[in-house]
Amino acid sequence: MSEEGYTLVEMLVALMIIGFATAALLTGVGVIGRQQAAAVGLLSDVQALRDARTHLELLLSRAAAIRVRDAGHFTGESAGFHFPCGASADCSAQLRDGREGLTLVLDDGAPRSLALRRTGPAHFLYQGRLSESAAWPPADLPPDNLRAISIVTTASGPANPVVVARIWPEQPAQCAFDVISQDCQ
Repeated sequence: MSEEGYTLVEMLVALMIIGFATAALLTGVGVIGRQQAAAVGLLSDVQALRDARTHLELLLSRAAAIRVRDAGHFTGESAGFHFPCGASADCSAQLRDGREGLTLVLDDGAPRSLALRRTGPAHFLYQGRLSESAAWPPADLPPDNLRAISIVTTASGPANPVVVARIWPEQPAQCAFDVISQDCQ
């Protein structure tokens, strides 16, 4: 530096250092913004799955104990299920795959749709105490109670459960529980 001020080279070096610092700061802010957007997206995906489980369990709470031998009571396929839940009404759940992702459509007299924000193939899986099946009642199995219904995706390899709704059956008042068959007689 001379007595009259900074030289042109010193000024350009100072401006270049300030420019590099500003570019690094803006890059860091951009990365933080992208990470925040990804975290918010993941959080809303988790909330959508939690809502789907809650609504599915509420729908299933309207069903009595679901057994294999009660063929007309509960019918489930890979795309959905239905069961009588009122005097003249049926409750149902369907999976629909659209452009915006997977949608769970629940109907207990007041239809509603829940976006699951997943893409790729998905289906219902019915889990009893003795077996799992893509349909309920399963063919050629001993009497069993339905314990849970899962929504599974198979987009990348083996089945991956994204929603698991447990069924909490209550035994009827006139029940003689048989320890061997694990069922009400």
